[in-house]
Amino acid sequence: MDETPLRFDMPDQFPLLTTKRVFWRGVAEELIWFIKGSTNAKELSDKNVHIWDANGSREFLDSRGLQEREEGDLGPVYGFQWRHFGAQYKDMHSDYSNQGIDQLANVIETIKTNPHDRRIIMTAWNPTDLPKMALPPCHAFVQFYVCNDELSCQLYQRSADMIQRTPRPFPKLHIKRKIENIDDFRYEDFELEGYSPHPKIPMDMAV
Repeated sequence: MDETPLRFDMPDQFPLLTTKRVFWRGVAEELIWFIKGSTNAKELSDKNVHIWDANGSREFLDSRGLQEREEGDLGPVYGFQWRHFGAQYKDMHSDYSNQGIDQLANVIETIKTNPHDRRIIMTAWNPTDLPKMALPPCHAFVQFYVCNDELSCQLYQRSADMIQRTPRPFPKLHIKRKIENIDDFRYEDFELEGYSPHPKIPMDMAV
């Protein structure tokens, strides 16, 4: 297993996988869904983004011992941990406002007010909640740091697919309007330029 860390210079490139075609709209909508703190897979499928459909299916939830869970309710996955870490998870319909720790808001505030802090960390790996999740997090831990007025981010991912094709140049990502609040992002705010990947590789979702 190759454990060499991957490094990307974000101002000049956007590291979207080029060894296979990635469903970019799905990636962006999923990220916005995470930021929202949602755990409802149907919110994505309603936008014709079906990347969580299999993990929210009746069959899959039952296989995880979550027979009481409504279909599409993924449990306290990524967004819940980012925005409500430590809150008691009930279901995908509950209002969790002001419950738990809003890690994402804390990260943003610390970057603004104390950028040299070495504890700007956000985690989706919550051992207490793992049995309640349809799927444990793959990208589990992230740390931010500011040096010489440049923001760096280090991500730990427990699982990833490896492809043997030769990578192509990365595209660039443009944000089309000034956003003051991270909760205000929409898919239409992003423009991808110069994305020319290898063809799509069909594969099943790993568990």
